[in-house]
Amino acid sequence: DLNEEDLMGLSNEMKSVWESHLGSAAVWRKSKYRVPIGHDSLGKISSFCQNAATRKRMFQEFYSGFDSSLDEAALELLRA
Repeated sequence: DLNEEDLMGLSNEMKSVWESHLGSAAVWRKSKYRVPIGHDSLGKISSFCQNAATRKRMFQEFYSGFDSSLDEAALELLRA
């Protein structure tokens, strides 16, 4: 779950797909956005998000389902 600060740099249109549709009625939710871990959200956040901690968190969550050799290869690509 993420908030405005976590998604800084993304347009309102981009963020709207992850926004709670219940608005303030969702009192049990502490954050405004629920972002699924997937290729589409990783692409948007990696490309547009200005919050480095959010980009790192998304990258780690996305690649946590793969073995470590894939993580190393992906990191090498990012360093290039």
